[in-house]
Amino acid sequence: MPVLLRGAALLAGLALVGLTGCEEERGVGRAERGKSLERASALSASIAKALRCPGGSWPMYAHDARRTGATVGCCRAPLSPLWSFVPPPKPPRESRIHHAIATKDMIFASGVIGESPSVFALSHDGKLVWTFDSHVDITRHEWPSYVLDRVILNDDGLYILDPRSGEQEVNRGLDSWGQVITNGRNLFATNTWYIAGPKTYVGALEAGGAPLWKHHQYGVVREDVMDRLGGIAIGGDLLVFAPNYTPSPGSGVYGHATEDGAFRFSMTTLPKSHVTFVGETLYLFERLEGAEVETLVARGANDGKVRWTFNAESLNPTAPVAVQGKVIFREKGGAVVAVRRGEGTLAWRTPLAPPEAGEVGWATSLAAASGSSTLLAVDGKELAVLSLDDGRVEWRGRPGLTAAPHSPVIAGGRLYVTHGTGLAALGCAPP
Repeated sequence: MPVLLRGAALLAGLALVGLTGCEEERGVGRAERGKSLERASALSASIAKALRCPGGSWPMYAHDARRTGATVGCCRAPLSPLWSFVPPPKPPRESRIHHAIATKDMIFASGVIGESPSVFALSHDGKLVWTFDSHVDITRHEWPSYVLDRVILNDDGLYILDPRSGEQEVNRGLDSWGQVITNGRNLFATNTWYIAGPKTYVGALEAGGAPLWKHHQYGVVREDVMDRLGGIAIGGDLLVFAPNYTPSPGSGVYGHATEDGAFRFSMTTLPKSHVTFVGETLYLFERLEGAEVETLVARGANDGKVRWTFNAESLNPTAPVAVQGKVIFREKGGAVVAVRRGEGTLAWRTPLAPPEAGEVGWATSLAAASGSSTLLAVDGKELAVLSLDDGRVEWRGRPGLTAAPHSPVIAGGRLYVTHGTGLAALGCAPP
């Protein structure tokens, strides 16, 4: 039994002893002692459940700054429909949702109104609370982030919003796209396309968006360079950056000190996915120098050197999931593959249909819940719940979904998933 659960059982046992002991001293009858025992048992179960399946949140792309794609919460099958939300149009402009994140209080979904990147804030019962409309014109389907108590969208401009009202607090100007994360003190961001705003870069920003340091700044004339990935991840005092430029010179895997941006390592390669940072190791798909096909690569976080490779081609460029000693990804064809993190050997492989998410960029198809040892996976137009232990499919279905799902996130015993132009909330079975 895990230490936390043993602690829960001990606390409940002490409560039970205290209840029965005090009742005996007061001469409480057998019936009352029975009720006390039932209350103590219920308390024990409640504490154990809370420790095993904390509510948690999913505040950014791939869940956290390490890009693990995993929550410590739970989500068991069967899933059941709770509500569905479709953003209202602003005639003549139609609206749609691309991705959503969830906090303990709210849900924030990025999308568009017409062609304008937007954010829709929802209550946990699926009611629209506020809408942010950027009124600009180019989306690259970026995920929103809830960091440093603010909602941030870096999609044709870096917008910092008040989570309660949607009021724009900071606008760092147009023509910026990419990921935004935090180390708890500062923001870290990328720009993946040079048009008329900032050059491509990776860097640190103050909480209000003012630059602290920048590296990898490219761009001379409009649209002469694009970073096709712009993947960033943080572990401790290290920021890892994995750009894939077109033109390609400058592509690679880089380590920077979060404090001042100092280079820790620089490895020439062609990244083919975002990077996941777990423990002292980095995981991403690459086409190594001189190779003709891509492969899953594990690199040391201290020096960037290759530790092992696993021959596979990724279905999409999103970050691999890292949970319970495994790296999990979708291979070409749709199968879910789990590789042992320490040695790079196959743990299990489960054939599934490739997702049918359409043209939404950065759409994910996996979300892990370590508390229940389950993996939520998109299976064609359906959802599947897999065992993290062996990849066995425990359940499959599409409750209440009217279109192919994508970008699943798990928070508070629920699964939120984009389908069509809207967002659906599905209830997980009790743990």
